[in-house]
Amino acid sequence: MAVSDILLTFADAMSKKKSTTVERMLFESNLRQSIENSGRFDEPLSDMERKDFEDQIALLKETIRQNQEFINRLMDQLKEQGQKTEKAEHKVETLEHRIEELLDEIRQLNRRIKDLMDRDKRHNKMSMGKKSFKKHNRVESEKSRQEEKDDYDNSDAKKQENPDEKASSEGEPENKEGQIDKTKVTSEFLDQKRSERGKYNIMEAAEVEILETNMDGAPTNMKFVGMKTIEEYSKMSYIKCTKFVVAVYEDEYGIRHEYYAPQDPEDTRRPHENTIKGTHGTPDFMSDLIVDTCQIMTPLHRELIRMAIDKFSSSKQTLINWLETCADMLGKLMPYIKADLLGKKAVLNIDETWCRVRIKFKGDGTRLGHYFKKYVWVLVNRASRVVYFLYDNDENDSRGRRPIEKFLDKAMKALQSDGYTVYKQLTKDMPECEHILCWAHVRAKFHIAKEVSKDDYASWFEDMINKLYLIESQLIIAHATPEEIRARRQQKDVTDILTSIWCEAQRLLKQKKPRYGEMMKTALNYMCNGWADLCNYRNDGHYTIDNMVAERAILPFTVKRKGSMFFSSEKGVKNAMIFHTIIETCKQAGIMVKDYLTYVLSELNRGNKDYASLTPSKVVLK
Repeated sequence: MAVSDILLTFADAMSKKKSTTVERMLFESNLRQSIENSGRFDEPLSDMERKDFEDQIALLKETIRQNQEFINRLMDQLKEQGQKTEKAEHKVETLEHRIEELLDEIRQLNRRIKDLMDRDKRHNKMSMGKKSFKKHNRVESEKSRQEEKDDYDNSDAKKQENPDEKASSEGEPENKEGQIDKTKVTSEFLDQKRSERGKYNIMEAAEVEILETNMDGAPTNMKFVGMKTIEEYSKMSYIKCTKFVVAVYEDEYGIRHEYYAPQDPEDTRRPHENTIKGTHGTPDFMSDLIVDTCQIMTPLHRELIRMAIDKFSSSKQTLINWLETCADMLGKLMPYIKADLLGKKAVLNIDETWCRVRIKFKGDGTRLGHYFKKYVWVLVNRASRVVYFLYDNDENDSRGRRPIEKFLDKAMKALQSDGYTVYKQLTKDMPECEHILCWAHVRAKFHIAKEVSKDDYASWFEDMINKLYLIESQLIIAHATPEEIRARRQQKDVTDILTSIWCEAQRLLKQKKPRYGEMMKTALNYMCNGWADLCNYRNDGHYTIDNMVAERAILPFTVKRKGSMFFSSEKGVKNAMIFHTIIETCKQAGIMVKDYLTYVLSELNRGNKDYASLTPSKVVLK
């Protein structure tokens, strides 16, 4: 048999024994090369040639054996990796199942929370009108006031963390070795320079009685040093009633006339001379009543208790009528206060809150009407020192844009507010009016994220915003002019702080797998969506970094809402707007509310019609 035939027979036998593709391919390759080489021989092989051929076959077998061992090792490794993969897939499947269980639990808890919140609202009547009784399981619900703020405003900044200065998770101080120092002390850093002390407050009283010492029995065997005063304060609380006994005469036409002459010729007091027309109260009494109900926020039913302690008794309706009389008198000043508020190129701070008002509609099937949720707006002009309260009685657009747009003057310079979308829309239609957002709202959202969600990023943002406030406080202490304030805000350090905040916020929002919670995400979005308006406070020294002047002005009204619960009529809420406007404007002007009310009510009662000169920003009390 020829060599080529032997090789072909051997190749057929070997190909049948090979079970793997890799072995077959390797063998066939070597075999083809051998066949090609063997094709040159036509004569039978010699002994030497046969020996070489057998050596080649042995070498091929050894190569096949080594390849078989390598393939076996690869198969073992693949089997091992397959087992690991199977375990990992099982673990992933278990985790996915657990995640789905937790998500179901979260959804159930959210539904439970929503049910409890809806029940709490219904029990406490915190929502007004028909909206209070809508089904709480509807698919889509109208966005709340706070949700609209969150959708518009977004905030954030970059978090830079120094491991050497990082505080412990509990917020406790650490020493240089990183151990928490729990040493308790009563004071620290007393050697540091203190800030300038304020004016010392001296106690004063409405009535002072001085009791001098009789020196007749003083000791003579001791040296006299001097005199000193020992003070004693006591409260004398009472309401005085002066009754005039007048003679009544009737003339020939049946018309009655009053006659009064004092027993003491030096007594200048006369009936009706010092009382508010239509009431029995003096301006001093009325101012005290207004201060108690609208500044100290004492509801009328509690005010009656206080007056009973002062030995005075009256009905609640009598006090309501007297307050309405005073509101009608003070209401004549409102157009002039509004004119001072909306002066040329005015910079206004604005905020709003809700109240409950009972309104009676003809044919509504009720005796006194239903309670509705209405809105009250407050506007502050810091330059003119004016605060104005506005009640919105629009039945169709209680919280929308039209009521405040109708009130405002389009010639104003700037409007500063929180993130409520209505304010942004207002300024879009006023080309010369600039919109400024409030940094205090941004900082508050990061503070909540830090306290509630324990987000480390939030601490960095809060610290960066605090640096902006530190600069503002330095300007206030230095009594800087608007030009100096604007120049300071334009400096490089302020720009660097704002740039760092913006860059870090963008970095966090672009993360595919965020490492922060939903509250942090809300704060970031709140700030970023209104970033341009947040930076507008740098454009003018008359602008402020936040809207807290309006927030503080409207806070007393919200406190009153919790104590008084509701207004029984629209007349009542309109009267409250007049009183709150007067009170908060007096605070801005730096005058005592009670003294101003006493003076103005006296002037109005005497017939003074120079209303422009009687506004709080114009009156100078002695």
